[in-house]
Amino acid sequence: MSTKRSTSEVGHAKNVANFTALIQLLEEMGPLYQPTNPAIVISPLIILRDELTTSIQNLADKIPPFKIAVANRENAFKALGKKATRVKNSFNSIGLSTAENDNVSAIVKKIRGDQPIRRTENLENAETESISNAQLSYTSRATHLQSLVSLLSSYPTYAPNEEELTALKLSNFHNNLKNLNEETADKTYALITARKERNDLLYNNPGNLLSLVNPIKDYIKSVEGAAAYYKAAVALKFKTVQ
Repeated sequence: MSTKRSTSEVGHAKNVANFTALIQLLEEMGPLYQPTNPAIVISPLIILRDELTTSIQNLADKIPPFKIAVANRENAFKALGKKATRVKNSFNSIGLSTAENDNVSAIVKKIRGDQPIRRTENLENAETESISNAQLSYTSRATHLQSLVSLLSSYPTYAPNEEELTALKLSNFHNNLKNLNEETADKTYALITARKERNDLLYNNPGNLLSLVNPIKDYIKSVEGAAAYYKAAVALKFKTVQ
């Protein structure tokens, strides 16, 4: 899996780094920086900076467990389609009616047909809808496997010598897939929440980082003798990152 950071993540990090540099500039101004707007005095800016630092670290901490859970689930599901086909062929070999064979084949077709959305290199940055659709696809395939196990269990004559194809082993396989799905869902939603908290501080909350930058620069521009500081502040670029 690639470790290259997405353009959006670099953009968020650059906003925070430039905000930190802007605060350092304001501190360097000393008594020249005395705004009357309470939102842009240095102390609340430092609080916001520290909250952002904590939020970004929290988000970074959520990504490795998410990637591990996604990989574990994907690896487990790789065997599902092929195993379901083997079950169908084993069931067909018993010599039951065409209708009964068709019932098994229909479920196997659903198991093989409900392929999950392909995982991208930066799934942790994907839109919430895309992540949710992938989750639903995996859940659907596991549910179809559960239906297959229930159907097979109703046929005492289905008792293959291949242990991994027995209803019991398939039930255990389903339970493992279900647990992996739940683990991935937990890690996914934790990641979504952490990313939302970061974005709220940057762009969405009242008093978010982006809303403070222009008032700060405007005030510096109004201060006599602060032209050099204003030039340095203007050089720090900020933008909304989607």
